[in-house]
Amino acid sequence: MFVKPGHMPGMLMNRITQSIKRVASWAPYFLGPWPIRPVEFGLAAFFLNQYAETRVGLSQNLSIQQGWTRGLPWSLTVAIAVGASFWLLRALLASLKNKGSQRAWYLLGTFVTIALLVVGLLLLRDRGLFESLSELPRVLVAALFLNAVLGFTEQRLLNQVRVAEAALAESEKHQRLLLGVDEAARRSVADFLHDNVQTRLVVAAMQLRQIISKIEGSQASELRSVLEELEEIRKNEVRLASRNLSPDITSLGLAGALKELASLYRNQIDVALQIDLAFEPRRPDLELGIYRIVEQTLLNAAVHGQASVCNVSLSMQNQNKVLLVVANNGRVLANGFVEGAGSAVIDAWVRKFNGTWQLQNAKPEGVELRATLNIGS
Repeated sequence: MFVKPGHMPGMLMNRITQSIKRVASWAPYFLGPWPIRPVEFGLAAFFLNQYAETRVGLSQNLSIQQGWTRGLPWSLTVAIAVGASFWLLRALLASLKNKGSQRAWYLLGTFVTIALLVVGLLLLRDRGLFESLSELPRVLVAALFLNAVLGFTEQRLLNQVRVAEAALAESEKHQRLLLGVDEAARRSVADFLHDNVQTRLVVAAMQLRQIISKIEGSQASELRSVLEELEEIRKNEVRLASRNLSPDITSLGLAGALKELASLYRNQIDVALQIDLAFEPRRPDLELGIYRIVEQTLLNAAVHGQASVCNVSLSMQNQNKVLLVVANNGRVLANGFVEGAGSAVIDAWVRKFNGTWQLQNAKPEGVELRATLNIGS
């Protein structure tokens, strides 16, 4: 492969630029600023000093154990001094009001702290000033390396936290979308039942009355019974189904809406409601969320649990928390306990109010759902 002479400077510049960018990408790991960790810096100082003391002991014909033991008091002193100094430095930086300058203050404070410690400690060991200053480059390199290790670890943890937070935000977005789509679909079906089905049943009833008015005898009696059945379906079944799909909690109140919901299961489950008089939801969406949770729980109790009795209790935990308990005498859970999973609808509504919920086997029998919702969420 031949390269034109004119292309050589451009290729060289590209390689140099890429190398600079690669080196620059590592700069944040060294320069931080990362959280100052007095314990980590103290431990690093301890082991570095112990290594130096052991080497000095070997040069004086001492064994490794003797050199290590002899250096322990001084290494502990160095570790405590380094840890305390960086603890004071962290307290100083935490008091800074201008957070934008924290990087520069961190670097300057770190280097000054290390320099003062090295020179001061070595002078205490009867080392000369020149010898003490000559140790600075090696100590600073070690400090930068330790900072890089801590920085790399911190960056990886921060990246993992960002990924987890992004996944959580995406999950919450999908749950909000689920609630919105679910409520929209319910309203659409409820409107169809109210506006279309009920209207057609009214028209069919009117036409049937006209037919009945033209005939007599047993046929008229039979048609009247059919008409009464149609009226019963229109007034009760269709109307009740429409209101349960999209309950008018504003006019009925939560207690009234839950009573209508319980009437759907009157032939299968005996539902008892107990609502704390101190309960003041203050938010229509909270009442709708409680309604949907009870609705889903009753459905599960009827379909999966084969329950015959269900008690719904709503009480105030404090000024900002509501406790919802739905207990039934149905079939117990195989694993005995389910926390925050098992129903997308329940989980989505509970998360909307920053709450928690769990499903567990009740005593002496049956299953109990306990959900705590935050009114202020």
